[in-house]
Amino acid sequence: MSHQLGRLISQILHRYFGDLVQNVGYDLFTYGSKPIVMITKSTGLTRLQVIECLRTLLKFDLAVFEATGVAITYKLVPDNVLLLIRYPRYLLQIKSKYGSEAELIVEELLQKANSTATQLLVTIANKYKDDKEKNINIVQLKDTFISLATAGYIQQSPVAEIKEGSEIPTLVPVATIVPDLDARVLMQAMANPADVKDTGEIMCLLLKQMYLVSAAWAEESTPTAVTDIREHAKRLTDRPLLMQHLDHYLKYAVRGAGAAERLLCDVIEHLVTERLGSNAARIDSCQEIHRRGRYTEECNPMRRAGQAQGGKAIYLYNVHLYEVAHTAREMCYRALHNLMLVSDETRAKHARALDKQRRVRSIVHGMRVRGAGNTDSS
Repeated sequence: MSHQLGRLISQILHRYFGDLVQNVGYDLFTYGSKPIVMITKSTGLTRLQVIECLRTLLKFDLAVFEATGVAITYKLVPDNVLLLIRYPRYLLQIKSKYGSEAELIVEELLQKANSTATQLLVTIANKYKDDKEKNINIVQLKDTFISLATAGYIQQSPVAEIKEGSEIPTLVPVATIVPDLDARVLMQAMANPADVKDTGEIMCLLLKQMYLVSAAWAEESTPTAVTDIREHAKRLTDRPLLMQHLDHYLKYAVRGAGAAERLLCDVIEHLVTERLGSNAARIDSCQEIHRRGRYTEECNPMRRAGQAQGGKAIYLYNVHLYEVAHTAREMCYRALHNLMLVSDETRAKHARALDKQRRVRSIVHGMRVRGAGNTDSS
């Protein structure tokens, strides 16, 4: 666990849950698995406050507990904490695929962590019953809820206290959510600039087939026959040239490991260009070519400065991809932490203006609910 990751984790917990949960979460991140007594001593909080904070972390699947003999220890899950910053993108993905009703359902569920289906739908219907713009209908909410459950975005919560026959929907496991969100990244990265829509659509079809027949994070998917892809492509009437890209091979497979490695190399090359310039990026690219075994005349071994051309001493350089990726990830942690700090400072600086804006919006919304016209509300 790095120092930059700890700072980012602390800032995320502070934004979403406040100071107390931040103290407990950062303490667990720093010292690892600890019982309640040790957490109370190291944080300076009361036992009741620590219990409430741990309850919040466990409720949102940000911590786990383990019984070791008589004592029960608690441990933070940093990967799940990092996923909190993906909530906006997740909601946008849901809205674009299933509409605004699905966005309301998932947003309410994200805030509650878990809820019964009846309670969830009734709460949303009551909250927006006077909103004429959204026009919420309990029947539409139920149909949308069933669609989300069928697609795997909502599932029954594995809680021990659940009574037989009751259903408590909660978010699906992380391993199912993340590939669906990252599919857009693969589509954009693998699409050619000349025909972005066609190649991107083919990649989308391959990923959909991959999720049906292979593991979400498989290094290479099960080969998909071109006839299956062609059947899906025929339904896309707005892609007349799509079929031309499918006649080159009999079967297609998604090589996830190779795609992830290629994306990582491109990110690192872009990072080196931004920080050190194009010459350094070209050196890094040459070393990557050497590592892959594709030696070219443009990427000659480097000689020591001042050495004669006829000398035999050649100094070879290589790129440790894992270490460079770790460094790039640390830089991302630091950048995210700084952005969140700046955002919090800006929000605190303009707190009065933001509060006034919220009150004005509330007044306008109330006038519209009472039937006031656009002229009166403006």
